[in-house]
Amino acid sequence: MMDRQELVWALSRISAPVRPCHWIATPNGDNGYEWCPDCGYFKVRNLRRHDRKRRNDYILDGGWRTSHDSMPGCHGCGALLDGSLTSYGASSELDYYEEAGLSTDPKVDALYLSEILDNLPEDDGRLELAMSLARALLEKER
Repeated sequence: MMDRQELVWALSRISAPVRPCHWIATPNGDNGYEWCPDCGYFKVRNLRRHDRKRRNDYILDGGWRTSHDSMPGCHGCGALLDGSLTSYGASSELDYYEEAGLSTDPKVDALYLSEILDNLPEDDGRLELAMSLARALLEKER
């Protein structure tokens, strides 16, 4: 039977592809959304076009893996973005699976479950639930 790290590795092999996670720095601070590289680029161009005085203050930032309280998705196109879950995020995502079970998209489930297993605290009483969901998904995808 696979242990926690072996399950994370096996899930990552079948998980949905992700794009780099970006955000936009503005003269008033971060605008609060995550963007894929393409949508972020076009959003920055649009913002610069509408605020020519401060156009150089709009910057597409990021591109590296950061922690989130939920799985990040592009605000423009909905693409899955690369990011790890906080322990709170892992617990919240597991709440969803506890309530709804696996979805109809095994690649997305594999991505989410690998992040849940990678970031759920060792002392969380539902760790075995997350591991059994991962095993069920891997068995189904065999």
